[in-house]
Amino acid sequence: MEAVIKNVEDIDAFYDRVHDVLYLSFGGVYPAEDSELTSKDVIVRYRGRRIVGITILEFFKRVCRST
Repeated sequence: MEAVIKNVEDIDAFYDRVHDVLYLSFGGVYPAEDSELTSKDVIVRYRGRRIVGITILEFFKRVCRST
């Protein structure tokens, strides 16, 4: 699926340190109608054909692994 971010100022990020999860929302917080888990443990949330958010599991572990 193709996604477009019209304004980078509309990206909102929240990191949950307890669960080591990074949440990204595009254009505000919208409830998702569907979601899919990729093979890299990234959850993509959809509302219709629009991507409304991305959840990255084990975010800190990924950052530490790459440095």
